[in-house]
Amino acid sequence: MEGFEYKVSVIVPVYNAEEYLRDCLDSLLMQTIDQKEMEVLLINDGSTDGSLEICREYEEIYDNFKVFSKENEGVSIARNLGINNARGKYIAYLDSDDKYTPETLKNVVTFFDKYYEEIDEVTIPIIRYKDGKTLPLHYRYKYLNKTGVYDLNKFYYANQATMNIFVKNLKKDNIYFNT
Repeated sequence: MEGFEYKVSVIVPVYNAEEYLRDCLDSLLMQTIDQKEMEVLLINDGSTDGSLEICREYEEIYDNFKVFSKENEGVSIARNLGINNARGKYIAYLDSDDKYTPETLKNVVTFFDKYYEEIDEVTIPIIRYKDGKTLPLHYRYKYLNKTGVYDLNKFYYANQATMNIFVKNLKKDNIYFNT
């Protein structure tokens, strides 16, 4: 993997997510990508509920799950701590109240590998649910409605918070979150 220990590092900031954290983490265990190609970095951001205990439970069972715990400073600082510890060729961000479909990581890694020289970032739509019903996609999906390479100078809104983001692990200042 060209100097990387994993294909993908999934960074999961965790703050008081006890109620839905297991669903999130189980979605990572269901990935069709080989678990040996994926590391999961659980960043406990000062949770006061049972979130840290859940994180430690998964870390104890699964070799590719790693827990980092810090005082509460917000999601951007938590994600940056994950970036600093990521050993994957690609970095994925997953909020602790979200989950991936089983083929998400495999599909994104395959797309990244195919277009590696052309792209630095991949985004995917988030399907939202409320009270058991699927909500409409965010309005920007009217403009980002097909798989392909988009020029971020023209489609600058493509990487806003309503999509999951995956980036190359370049360890440069431009992949860190503004704190």
